[in-house]
Amino acid sequence: PPRKGDYLPLKLPELNINDVSIARETYTKFLGVLVHENLDWQKHIEYIDKKLAKNIGILYKTRHYLDLVSMKQLYFAFINSYINFGNIVWGSTYKTKLDRIYKRQKHAIRAIHFKSKFTHTKPLFVSMRAFSVYQTLQ
Repeated sequence: PPRKGDYLPLKLPELNINDVSIARETYTKFLGVLVHENLDWQKHIEYIDKKLAKNIGILYKTRHYLDLVSMKQLYFAFINSYINFGNIVWGSTYKTKLDRIYKRQKHAIRAIHFKSKFTHTKPLFVSMRAFSVYQTLQ
């Protein structure tokens, strides 16, 4: 019987349908969430991290032209939506894996408010009525 922590064997039997071999995939995208065969959420977190990095660039380019209300709307559309989507599943991973998402989130909050990277973000989260990636899981 399998024990806790056991993984699928590296060499699974070959799967054929109508004499066509089906290749083994280690992860797949299901409803916008990258699911790994061992439920390791690293690929999905990397995917979100790339999306957030791109969207933070958009925040930086638009912050000189838009007011704070519009910037908050962009934050909730471009940053918060990626963090909240499916986080009930992937957000239960180790805190250390979520740190990179949290750092991107703080980066975005500071960009909106024209703050330096040394500015404490808790008051900024409160003023925007936004939750951090850790708070959304509670």
